[in-house]
Amino acid sequence: MPRRGLPATVPPDAAAAGAFDTLQNRLCTDPVLLGAYPDLSAFGIGDDPDYVRDTDLALISAPIDALG
Repeated sequence: MPRRGLPATVPPDAAAAGAFDTLQNRLCTDPVLLGAYPDLSAFGIGDDPDYVRDTDLALISAPIDALG
């Protein structure tokens, strides 16, 4: 999925923008809209955090009428 927003032309800016997008947007919306958590390995969080249960994503990613 392409990143939305203003283009970051300087590499450190692009990295900061990507981190901000992941932590402020995708961490909450990806499970709901895509049925998967974003890659958080850059932040020291592994693929299978112990606070996520096996049935969580099925419940979280159920169809919704609106997001806002």
